[in-house]
Amino acid sequence: MCCVFFFFSLQQKEFEQENCKLKTVKKESEDHFSVLQKELSVSALQWQLDDLNCTHSKLKETSSLIGTALDKLGNHQPQKFADLSAPTCAPSGEFGQSTPEIRRSGRKMPSLFRKKKLEKEFSSNTGNEGKTQKTNGIPMGEDPDEEYFDPDDIPLQEEPWFYGTIDRKDVPALVKRDGDYLVRESCTKPGQFVLSTRLQGVPKHFIIQMSDDGLVRFEDEGFPSVRELLDHHVTNRVPVTKKSNGILCKPVLKDKWELCRDNIVLEPNKLGQGHFGDVMKGILKPENIPVAVKSCKQNVSQVVKTKFLAEAEILKQYDHPNIVKLIGVCAEKEPVFIVMEFMPGGDFLSYLRKKASQLNSRKLLKFSVDAAAGMEYLEGKNCIHRDLAARNCLISSGDSVLKISDFGMSREVDEVYEASNMKEIPVKWTAPEALNYFKYTTLSDIWSFGILLWETFSYGNTPYPGLNNRETRDKVETGYRMSSPTGTPPAVYQIMKDCWNFDADQRPRFSEILRRLRQIQALV
Repeated sequence: MCCVFFFFSLQQKEFEQENCKLKTVKKESEDHFSVLQKELSVSALQWQLDDLNCTHSKLKETSSLIGTALDKLGNHQPQKFADLSAPTCAPSGEFGQSTPEIRRSGRKMPSLFRKKKLEKEFSSNTGNEGKTQKTNGIPMGEDPDEEYFDPDDIPLQEEPWFYGTIDRKDVPALVKRDGDYLVRESCTKPGQFVLSTRLQGVPKHFIIQMSDDGLVRFEDEGFPSVRELLDHHVTNRVPVTKKSNGILCKPVLKDKWELCRDNIVLEPNKLGQGHFGDVMKGILKPENIPVAVKSCKQNVSQVVKTKFLAEAEILKQYDHPNIVKLIGVCAEKEPVFIVMEFMPGGDFLSYLRKKASQLNSRKLLKFSVDAAAGMEYLEGKNCIHRDLAARNCLISSGDSVLKISDFGMSREVDEVYEASNMKEIPVKWTAPEALNYFKYTTLSDIWSFGILLWETFSYGNTPYPGLNNRETRDKVETGYRMSSPTGTPPAVYQIMKDCWNFDADQRPRFSEILRRLRQIQALV
């Protein structure tokens, strides 16, 4: 029994000795780990100190460079025409083929996806005198009271490849070749922007993602603006997405006539009403130019919208002092606008009726010459107006100039127009051959010009007084012609009758009419 007790006592002492050894090893390990932690902390602090010393050296060097530059400048003002601006030529391919350079000046614009401005560091080379220095964000040498404009800070809606809310089905006609592209706003999800392109002959559409940090991307790298995003993909030939493997090549640029909707401020008073919608007065910003704005009713078919825009397509080709000028078109979203020069005198028909007592033969002849000059120009352009009348002529400010307007029914010479019903044809102004055979030519416009002359010298009376359209048509077919308005010079009435010759080939051309009217004008 004593032996057993002695055995257990011996084992207990050995266990206590082992436990003591383990505690000693553990304490030594903990002490070693504590030493390592302290060494790491010292190393981190040393690294931070080195970094601060480096930053201090850089700031000291920058301060020295600024001081040197200020000492060189001195207290005198720079020369009046000193070149203190940065070089204007961008590095080759800065925007690639996707973003042709657009120059703006003198104004700050709000921007969708505005490019973030980055502060430019001072160059470490003291000889770079061409670098622009800025004070409070304003280049030195510029007027601090004049707002500085960054040419990269262009609103998305003013980019030449941004098409607004065009319909998705209209995109294939614009992106005709692989790599062609444009950016548009989704019609179904306003505020969402889409890249539309053509890949392997098929139109494709990619949503432009915008993250919480303000960067835009397709699926990988983000950029501060859509312009920079597109430039990156075009210049570096980076696929839009890995799955599509589509490469962007060339932007489809908007028509030069396309205006930014935000630059047009409509006034509440309506100027009139057209076949497609209202005509309003507006102000074109930033120049504050008064304009007339024709609008197309909303939610109409694409066919109706195309017919509405046909007038603008015609006016784009013309430039004449007696043809109303097109300012531009807003087709990026509804309602679609046609923007034209504003004519304060209003339409010629209302003008004649309101100011009849103030007009004389000399003034009426001046307006007749203006109308003939405008129509001679259209004849030379192979344009048939088809709705020439006093109501479709406009008077400029100061009652000085008449201009031909309302080209909504105009067509090319070789086109034939067939009306579905007589309500679409201004019967009292339309030549017999157009009423009978629906074929319009310049010669039918000449018949209408004779009616315009009669309206002019009758101070805005309605042609064929007392007759309705059917009676007018029947009487004209039998040879009836209106009599001369009171006070009309006989030579002018002779021009009217010549314009109303039943045989279209016997009517004088507009060049002949203009020559004769000018001769009469010289004698009055």
